[in-house]
Amino acid sequence: MQAQRQLEEDYQRFQSEQPRGLSAQDRDAVRALAAHIPDLWEAETTTAADRKAIVRQLIDRVVVAVQEDSEYVDVTIHWVGGMTSAHELIRPVGRYEQMRDYEELLGCIRELREQGRSARQIAEQLNREGWRPPRRRATFNAAMIRKLISRSVIGAHASGSTEASAQLASGEWWFGALARRLDLPPATLYSWLRRGWVQGRQLPGACGRWIMWADDDELGRLRRLRARSRSWSEDPPSEDLTTPKTRPRT
Repeated sequence: MQAQRQLEEDYQRFQSEQPRGLSAQDRDAVRALAAHIPDLWEAETTTAADRKAIVRQLIDRVVVAVQEDSEYVDVTIHWVGGMTSAHELIRPVGRYEQMRDYEELLGCIRELREQGRSARQIAEQLNREGWRPPRRRATFNAAMIRKLISRSVIGAHASGSTEASAQLASGEWWFGALARRLDLPPATLYSWLRRGWVQGRQLPGACGRWIMWADDDELGRLRRLRARSRSWSEDPPSEDLTTPKTRPRT
């Protein structure tokens, strides 16, 4: 009898020390409070220490991996509760040559030069398309473009528009032209090219330009991929959005 009473007391003590399960009302209250987290984060009265406390409650760990020596960084966030989300960020680098899309940048400048654009106009176009120079500079200017043209010998033997157009087969686009058609930042289009989500071929040479292929069907797929929401809570794009169709043989 004494042993039984001792076991019952131990069990009751154990039960009292366990976390209380959430009721339906408790869950509703937690969801309501969670909906206010963005407002709390943006509030003027919220301090840096408060934001750190919020992050510690939401995030378990963050894994960061630099893509080779480029400005692109893969970030994987492991949220409390088991969910993960993948993101791609851009870090500042010190040299143009470190930029993953450096060759594409030169190709875009070359294409604009062939159209007769001035250095100032090229800088403005690059800024509109989302290109960013190294060394924490926010935008390009005419002096930077002239320096790039000089160091890369861009435009020294620029071909005329008729000759350039003759290199394009049916359904082919110059890299910059396709990016503009899709209203897509060139850096994003290059990321798709690297992942095999869009087809292209590179002309020979140290700074060979990229020629992309997208017929009407492919343009429709790429527009759907472009329009897809990229919020952190969604799964990766489906295969039907990321798999190019087989290019017909010519």
